[in-house]
Amino acid sequence: MYFTGDEKKNDLRIEAGEIRWVQPGYAYGPEYNDGSPMQITVLGTDTPPTFHDPPKGPYKLQTTYSTTRIFDTTKLKEEL
Repeated sequence: MYFTGDEKKNDLRIEAGEIRWVQPGYAYGPEYNDGSPMQITVLGTDTPPTFHDPPKGPYKLQTTYSTTRIFDTTKLKEEL
């Protein structure tokens, strides 16, 4: 898969299994391939990718994280 606009001289080539991060407000595409079947997955977005020129910045990225911890007290009782 190739992306236009990330590099000045050449289109950026992404191999199977690689990830391309796009900052908020950055134009996402265009992208194309060599005709081979492909699937694209967009991960971790609160909003869909932008397929047009972004508005003028500045941009702020704010994310809320959730942490889950599971404590197994069974092992602690067995050790005592």
